[in-house]
Amino acid sequence: MVICAPVNSLVSILSWTIGILGSILLVVVLVLTLHYRLFRPLRFFVLYLICANVRGYSLMWLGPSPPVTDRWFYPYFYFFWISAFVLSFLRMFVILEICAAVLKEYPVVKAIGWWILAGLSAVLFSWTAYFAVRNLHHLRTLVLTFQQTTDISFALVLLTLMSIGVYYQIRIPQLYSLILIGSCIYSAEQALGSELGRYTPNPGNSPFDFAQRITFTLMIAIWTWAVWRWGKTPIQPPELISQSAYDNISPQIHDRLQELNDKLSDLTGKHRR
Repeated sequence: MVICAPVNSLVSILSWTIGILGSILLVVVLVLTLHYRLFRPLRFFVLYLICANVRGYSLMWLGPSPPVTDRWFYPYFYFFWISAFVLSFLRMFVILEICAAVLKEYPVVKAIGWWILAGLSAVLFSWTAYFAVRNLHHLRTLVLTFQQTTDISFALVLLTLMSIGVYYQIRIPQLYSLILIGSCIYSAEQALGSELGRYTPNPGNSPFDFAQRITFTLMIAIWTWAVWRWGKTPIQPPELISQSAYDNISPQIHDRLQELNDKLSDLTGKHRR
């Protein structure tokens, strides 16, 4: 008892600190986003921040979850998880919104990317629905399974988008890049944390709970810094090579390829004299 009292006190202080810091950062990033008028290029991002603020302050006002025997347990339970799912899907739309903005100047890459994402999304949606149907008999397992498969799906889609950008050497503005990185960190934790939550009888102030709250606060902190640092800088379209430049360098490319072909022919002994 003597040892548990300081431990419980430290846990309470840590929980209070994370809650207050996350709430403050949510307000700050929303104010900065509106101040820099980012609601025009990033509508879903602004909508996500508004919903996250409403959910966060609502949960602070409601307090901790009531016991299972309480009549308010299930209303609290459904509000907690439905609002979490809403935020998850809004975060997905934020990712797609950034993808559309970045690939706007690359129509061919955009078409390829949408086909890849459509196929991947169909597979992941079927996978999520399959596991959801298998766990319909157990509410807690259903919620955690759906949350886990959903976040794994989002993380895979996000990694696919970033891989396309790296492969095609597409320049992603720093603001968009940090928003994607923050989302990826949080989705990765959610996928792992949902598995840990299956074996946690009391999720409140547990490692499962703290990991989720800390990574969410980290994501919001990354977003806040990104908006503060690059939010006031207009997003410039990529500098594409003009058709006249292509026309000028085409003969040089042809000569280089012809030279390479001649050298390969010499190596194989098939060079025509």
